[in-house]
Amino acid sequence: MKPKRHFSFIGGATAIDFVNTEGLRDGKPIDLLDGPEALEEWLIAADLLAPRDVRGRLDARTLDAVRTLRAALRRIVTAMSEDKPPRRQDVGAIDAELARAPGALALTLADGKLAASFQPRGDAAKDARFVLARMAATFLAEANPQRLHLCGGARCIRFFYDTSKSGTRRWCTMSGCGNREKSAKHRAARRA
Repeated sequence: MKPKRHFSFIGGATAIDFVNTEGLRDGKPIDLLDGPEALEEWLIAADLLAPRDVRGRLDARTLDAVRTLRAALRRIVTAMSEDKPPRRQDVGAIDAELARAPGALALTLADGKLAASFQPRGDAAKDARFVLARMAATFLAEANPQRLHLCGGARCIRFFYDTSKSGTRRWCTMSGCGNREKSAKHRAARRA
């Protein structure tokens, strides 16, 4: 098994961090989910599944389905961030993964409040595809589209969900893209 990878969780929401497992390095596309082991590590690091529930249970077919789900989620997030409606087929891709799990709608009581929520049956709660689709669907249903942004970095394709009080976050990270953009602006101003 390869050494553990470093995953960044800077998106402000796990669904966004999932989208951000695709990125750019030196201007070239990279996929941090480059194999079933990487997907295992990410699911554990994201605290979506326990090691005992995921170790050795993922294969290339699951990875392909997860990548398809991630692509649909990226297109939906892109549309939302541009104040456009998502495509039906992208919503359908998430719905198809949700439909794989048997279960029922249940009334739950948490912190003195009632809520209706889907309760999966059997091993559905340990199924990576269902867990990711459920996480994505919950985020999309509850997210404020005005807080969803593509990083302002010139060569960055990361998204973030702005949870700041002011709602003025511009970069995926200030230490990365923010500093690069500010330095570039400063150098351009000195040249002019």
